[in-house]
Amino acid sequence: MTSDYVKHRLQVVIDRYPKNGSNDPVLAVCREFAEGAFVAGISMAFQEWIANHVSPTQRGAVRRFLAGRLPGIILNQYLPAQQLLDAVDLRDQLLQWTISNPTWAQEVEEAAFDDTKLCEVVDRLYYSLLEYSKKKRG
Repeated sequence: MTSDYVKHRLQVVIDRYPKNGSNDPVLAVCREFAEGAFVAGISMAFQEWIANHVSPTQRGAVRRFLAGRLPGIILNQYLPAQQLLDAVDLRDQLLQWTISNPTWAQEVEEAAFDDTKLCEVVDRLYYSLLEYSKKKRG
């Protein structure tokens, strides 16, 4: 998938939302991309949103806001969609995994606007969770 696809999906979602200055459209697109494991698209959507839908005076604040929301998107949309953990105990297992990996959220936030780096960070998280799930099963 390309940045043109990201721009298209973002515009489709923007058209469905009221024009109230909220960041909800980009967050909705990022949740969609996370569920579909299109991690690079999340970063591209953030970059597109900042460059073309946020006033220059608000860009720093919106960057911080979006980066701060990304760990929740990864935790609540991306990781469960990968089906690495038992659905019955998913919340407890994710909680235990996050306790065992205390820097994961900061790493995700720091990589939010670099699609290559974000993919690398999320891949590490994925394999960490995979190892965790193997230990829990075995």
